[in-house]
Amino acid sequence: MSNKTYKTIIIGAGISGLGCAHKFMENNYTGFKIISPDIGGRIFESKNIKR
Repeated sequence: MSNKTYKTIIIGAGISGLGCAHKFMENNYTGFKIISPDIGGRIFESKNIKR
């Protein structure tokens, strides 16, 4: 197990978490970690989609 420390933790990889990580990377900030069991958040789980 790694003992690396991070200055920023992003909890969740939904649209907001991924957007946050993207902005960090655009600004060359790499001191963060995303914690999430999967990517996409509720985008893939929403039952309220009207077609």
